[in-house]
Amino acid sequence: EPNLDEAEKAAKEGVPAAEAGDKKGAETSGAKYRAAVLASIVGVGYVVLFDEETPLRLIQELKPDVLVKGGDYRPENVVGRDVVVSAGGEVHIVPLLPGHSSSQIAERIREAG
Repeated sequence: EPNLDEAEKAAKEGVPAAEAGDKKGAETSGAKYRAAVLASIVGVGYVVLFDEETPLRLIQELKPDVLVKGGDYRPENVVGRDVVVSAGGEVHIVPLLPGHSSSQIAERIREAG
């Protein structure tokens, strides 16, 4: 998962963010918490939860200018990279920051609440 500080730097005002649901076809509380964390990043206009195995269809529909993934990805392995680059967009791989993944933050929020 991306370092949230780097994701914020890469974001443009009003850009969408996508987050995988926890189970295919289900918006679970974990997915909703992760979406809330993403929505709190300055510049993120809205968050879309998707239930497919990958976000490829969503990327094909949105054709984002920027696609950001965490440092555990290699650019050539990012789903939708070809779609974004062929449309003139950019793919950014941002370093992971231990203890600051959206899943870990969401888990801490859930445990505190």
